[in-house]
Amino acid sequence: IHRAYFVPPDQYPDGGGEPDRHSEGFAPSTKLMFAVMERLSSLDLQAARRVIDNWDREGWTLYRRLWAAAARNPALVDSGEVAAFLIELSDREFWWASAYPEFAELRALRWATLSTDDQNCIEQRILRGEPAKLIPSRIEKSDRAGYRDHHVFVELRRIQAAGGNLTDKGQK
Repeated sequence: IHRAYFVPPDQYPDGGGEPDRHSEGFAPSTKLMFAVMERLSSLDLQAARRVIDNWDREGWTLYRRLWAAAARNPALVDSGEVAAFLIELSDREFWWASAYPEFAELRALRWATLSTDDQNCIEQRILRGEPAKLIPSRIEKSDRAGYRDHHVFVELRRIQAAGGNLTDKGQK
């Protein structure tokens, strides 16, 4: 599953379409479940929150991704919960935006709603860079620092592109 929600046409890559358009099974079912929750939130916000709260985020990565996609909407999930979720992400979930795009999107889109302390905590984690254990072995040892710096740059730019402000250290 490339995305836990239907990607709107204005976000399609050039020459492409919905990322999961050729998928069967979990992808369309997951997207339908998210669409139903999204529609429910427009009708009954409290009911949608109850649905989100019942997703087994501890047991299933798919529910974690669905929750993160829903948490992009500040009316559904408060900033404290978002911060706790982002801070508690495993290294793999935090850094592998291609496998967990909803987590990186949530971090960028909700950055401005997080407390300064939570922003600083997450920014420090980004500035430390991706742990060595996650850097693919195919990357030469001499290229690992550049690989890490590139990922730090991408994550900080993602936050800035979504309108988030970084500390002076983060901006440098």
